[in-house]
Amino acid sequence: MKRGRYKSTTRAAMAALLALGAASRLAGAHDPLEATAIVQIEDEQLRLQMTLGSWRASRACGRTPFDACARNLYRVTSGGEALRARSSEATLRPDGDVALTVVYPPPRGERLQLTAVHLQRHPEEMTGASLMVQRDNQVLVRRLLGADDATVEIELPLAPRSKLAAIATRSSLLLAAAAMLGWLLWRGVHRRRSLTSVPASGSVVSDRGRPS
Repeated sequence: MKRGRYKSTTRAAMAALLALGAASRLAGAHDPLEATAIVQIEDEQLRLQMTLGSWRASRACGRTPFDACARNLYRVTSGGEALRARSSEATLRPDGDVALTVVYPPPRGERLQLTAVHLQRHPEEMTGASLMVQRDNQVLVRRLLGADDATVEIELPLAPRSKLAAIATRSSLLLAAAAMLGWLLWRGVHRRRSLTSVPASGSVVSDRGRPS
């Protein structure tokens, strides 16, 4: 009798552990924190790559297709104007997560602002998302965003090509300034020579062109 009770108790404990494990896996699959975003800034474009759990993607997008919804998950602003997405795509990964990619034009100014709009829309269900911004394989920002802190502003350094362009522009300006200065000096010297060659007032000029 005791042995039967022992077996029943053991089976019940194992069943409880299995149920607990299944619930944990289910909760992990629908974790509202399961969201990442990587921004890659390039010379010709800005690429925003996001990964969302299936539950979170469904909750954030509703009935909107994932590829269209991806354009509205983040607001990207540069130079005081919102950047318009050039393209977007969505892919369902084998693990059930949704991979989203949105391509924007390159930033227009020296500052870039990113706002996780989906966190602001669902503050109680989506408590955070990790964000990383890169440029030329250099990490500019790594931040955990929340509903109350959903915006990050980044001061962008000049890209190598932009630095070369800036140096070339400065060099051209210096050369132009040097050429202008040289021309002004030449003009001043030429004018002085012209003034010294004019006869003094009251002198008489002979037929040979010499003052007498």
